[in-house]
Amino acid sequence: MQSMQTQAIPLPFPKYCQIVQKALRERDGETLAVLLANDQQEIGERIILGLAGSHRNLLVPHTLKLPSPFSEIVISHIQVLVLSKQASSSLGETEGASWVGAYKEQVQCLSLFMNQFLINQTSWPLPVLYQLCRDLRDLGEKADEYSISSGLQKTPVSLEDTARHINKAFTIVATDRMNKGVEARQRGIYYIAGLSIKCYFKVNRPTLCKNIIRAIGSSSNPQPLDSFPIAHQVTWRYYMGMLAFLEEEYKTAEDLFWEAFKGCSWLAKRNLEQILFYLLPLRLLRGLLPSPILLSQFPVLSDTYLPFIQALRRSDIRAYDIALRALRGKLLSLSGGGGGGGGGIWTAMEKGREVVVRGRLKKIWLAQNKLSRIPIKTFQIGLQLASGSSSLSASTPTPIPSRVEDGSFGDLEDEEEYADPAEVECLIANMIYKGYVKGYISHGHQIVVLSAKSAFPPLGGP
Repeated sequence: MQSMQTQAIPLPFPKYCQIVQKALRERDGETLAVLLANDQQEIGERIILGLAGSHRNLLVPHTLKLPSPFSEIVISHIQVLVLSKQASSSLGETEGASWVGAYKEQVQCLSLFMNQFLINQTSWPLPVLYQLCRDLRDLGEKADEYSISSGLQKTPVSLEDTARHINKAFTIVATDRMNKGVEARQRGIYYIAGLSIKCYFKVNRPTLCKNIIRAIGSSSNPQPLDSFPIAHQVTWRYYMGMLAFLEEEYKTAEDLFWEAFKGCSWLAKRNLEQILFYLLPLRLLRGLLPSPILLSQFPVLSDTYLPFIQALRRSDIRAYDIALRALRGKLLSLSGGGGGGGGGIWTAMEKGREVVVRGRLKKIWLAQNKLSRIPIKTFQIGLQLASGSSSLSASTPTPIPSRVEDGSFGDLEDEEEYADPAEVECLIANMIYKGYVKGYISHGHQIVVLSAKSAFPPLGGP
């Protein structure tokens, strides 16, 4: 028996206006947000099917009973729905013009809502503000995608404009001095801040996030972050973790990502994956490897990080270098849902090589029965064996496999690495300086003197 596709039931525009009026009268922010969403699948489709026409002059008579500014908001919203529908079903210039037009109408909706309504209200319309801001961001992305691909503009103009409008929303929310507790518009401060910061990452200008952070720090809101909805907390901690990550403040970043991960619903796989893209490298830097069960839940993460994890587990310098070379482009291209993060991941994974070298030095020490005095020459031989006597610097134009398999690394140019004892001495001195190894070097005797108690301090932590 063939399944029948459910046909959307038309919602006549006069009836739609009555439902909007009822939601306003009952201060039902959740329902009003649904009614003003740019949703092409459910309510939006029903509204479009119920239209006798979308020209403003045809719509105005049915909106006269709506309080100001909702007559204008509803009419602009209808234009957004119609133009978005046109854009989704057309190609080329028609598609692009429709996305740009829909974006401009959405700007009108948001501006009217903020400046003539929200500013005089408590917290109940916040769901509407969230919806209007999200739709503006999505339409801005689509308008920019067309305009940039067609050569009309070189930068994401609409998304930059979106950030400015969302910043205005943030100001209206953050500066609410009259309402207190659950009635305060400041209940939306972290949600709107998260939307604003996401825009900054999308346009690759994360430094502008500092303005939002300063504003939250200086706001009159006395409530701790933990008192806000968990979804707001997760988003905020994720982006604060991103900023700390890009500044190479790895301890702070790991703590923030870990808190975001713990608070994120296991059903939100995409969000969990985004957090783990940054959390895993930070854990690897401390020698903490993810379980196979965790990796099996996220195939993209496994494809990206499994070669590094295998190399770390075996203290295999050669395998780690191959993974760095093979996955360099992918690591640099990662945007983390917001741009600007890929370079940070690449930097962290480069630093992870030091953890592999530390592991190899420790294996050499163990092979020497944990002697406290080991010749530099002994470390040199062990490192040469581990690196395959091959230098895999980023500039070496050597073709390498896209995937690392146990014991199979492809054909590599033979360039002696660690051939100079002075190079090995410098490497060990650097490992001692960074705390990976505890001891000192006797340059005159060409011997490494290791601590009898803790020659290789643990990397891991709680």
